[in-house]
Amino acid sequence: MTPLVALLKDDDANVRASALSAITSLAEYKESHDAIRAAIPPLVGLLKDGDSTVRSAAVSTLAKLAVQVEIRDTIRTAIPSLMELLKDEHWAARAATVSAFTDFAGHGELVDVTAASIQPLIELLKDGDSDVRDATTTALDKLASQAELRDTIRTATPSLLGLLQNPYWATRTGVITTLSNWVKNPDLLDLVQGATPTIIELLKDEHWRTRVATLSALSSLSEHVEFREAIRMAIPSIVELSKDTDSDVRNACVSTIGNLSKCMELRDAIRDTIPALIERLKDSESGVRSITVSTFVKMAEYSEFRVPISEMFSPLTELLKDPNWNIRVACVSAIADLAPHAELLEGIQAAIQQITLLLKDEDEDVRSATVSTLTKLANYGESIQNTMYQG
Repeated sequence: MTPLVALLKDDDANVRASALSAITSLAEYKESHDAIRAAIPPLVGLLKDGDSTVRSAAVSTLAKLAVQVEIRDTIRTAIPSLMELLKDEHWAARAATVSAFTDFAGHGELVDVTAASIQPLIELLKDGDSDVRDATTTALDKLASQAELRDTIRTATPSLLGLLQNPYWATRTGVITTLSNWVKNPDLLDLVQGATPTIIELLKDEHWRTRVATLSALSSLSEHVEFREAIRMAIPSIVELSKDTDSDVRNACVSTIGNLSKCMELRDAIRDTIPALIERLKDSESGVRSITVSTFVKMAEYSEFRVPISEMFSPLTELLKDPNWNIRVACVSAIADLAPHAELLEGIQAAIQQITLLLKDEDEDVRSATVSTLTKLANYGESIQNTMYQG
């Protein structure tokens, strides 16, 4: 081990990084732990190495060494130096340090020392690098799962909520994601509830990614009854995004409405969105058309939606002629899935002639899906059968 530790001071950065990797590997062997403890001080010294790759490797090594219970007390001495690296000039070192604190939160002996990282981590939601921001949202989620840290998190929350107004779209998006993750912790529900009106306002955000993140967050929040009344009031604003200029937003809007339809308390309001959803069957983007078809299949599981959904069969039948074969497959398969609902059989019957034409489709997947659908439809009523035979 002594020669290996000596390599931590080698003139070549690649050699220093390789020595760190070797120490990590040796940590798997209990008989090496005493020697590794002795190596911690020079290893900590590499947190200030002039090479960013070495600094990142030193951080990752400490995080991996923390898996070994016997070494954790020694690793505690490195925490102040790690805190400094949250401000490192190189994005990789910052991201590695954030990930290290995420790992430390999973080790009981290190949870307390990670508390000091919460406020600096919140500040990193403003970081200019996406890898750092993504690592930070993951870290804040993991830290929030530790009961010992929740008082610290509550204290830091006002600064987090303030970032919802940050001029940088990625920061706003990171905060939204963090808050939607926190609802998994009952102790933090009230904090997220207090932020819900501000989150809803971000449905009108100027950046499409923030609008998508907001829709995704509202889907997550709807799983908790405490948020449903606020979400119900926001449904008119949500459905407005079905006409958004960005196709990813339109896609997320349709998907969100589908998810919200699972909540009984929201179904009256969701029913009023169905005409707007039907329009998305004519969307210029195939991905939006596809998600709309699958959303209607899911919504048809609830009897409250079937009568208004029946109005979709004219545009749905047109989609059986869509130039995209994936859409044709999705539509013909959807019709089979809708058949068990008696309220929709009249619309299905009107589409039979167009369905049978797909038996001659140029794409084999479309032909196969059509055969499967017609086989299933034969089980649903004499009128369906007669129409099929006439076709």
